[in-house]
Amino acid sequence: MKLCECGCGGEAPIASITQRRRGHIKGQPVRFIMGHNARVSLPAYRGGRSRTSNGYILCMDKEHPRASKNGYVREHILVAEKAIGRYLPVGVEVHHVNEVRDDNRNTNLVICENTTYHQLLHARMDAYRATGNPDAKKCWVCQQYDLSITRRSGRKWHHSDCYARYERDRKKKKHEPLNSENDLEVSNE
Repeated sequence: MKLCECGCGGEAPIASITQRRRGHIKGQPVRFIMGHNARVSLPAYRGGRSRTSNGYILCMDKEHPRASKNGYVREHILVAEKAIGRYLPVGVEVHHVNEVRDDNRNTNLVICENTTYHQLLHARMDAYRATGNPDAKKCWVCQQYDLSITRRSGRKWHHSDCYARYERDRKKKKHEPLNSENDLEVSNE
């Protein structure tokens, strides 16, 4: 009897044929149980950790309720769950304070109750960076941050004069008469 060399403790099977490229000799135990050699012999294997294209670190945990179809969970979720001692409820998001997606220290993570609160944190951080005050609002018309913005249309903040100018221009374009000379030139081309 020989144990699998990956360290799982499983009993290695006996090779039924000799395969020199795999190192199998008929009648002798093989080094690894089928599929286990990736754990130690492949240079690209990183212990079940990988990085997404947008910077998050993924960890292999096939039993986790938030695991993807290939068994990976974002590491910051696992760190937050370890800190509170249970799984995060559905809808809860984890915010990176310094906005570095692979910095998953406990002190850099904030558990947000929902997406709206998470977006609010990002909006306040953007306002603080732009003006030095997290209470500043961004005008959707002129794209400037200001503390004096008090008007709101739907979910968007705006200056009164910016919105008036926007409406004036919009109505002007809507009711602008067609220029017959330009229409003739376009049709002749």
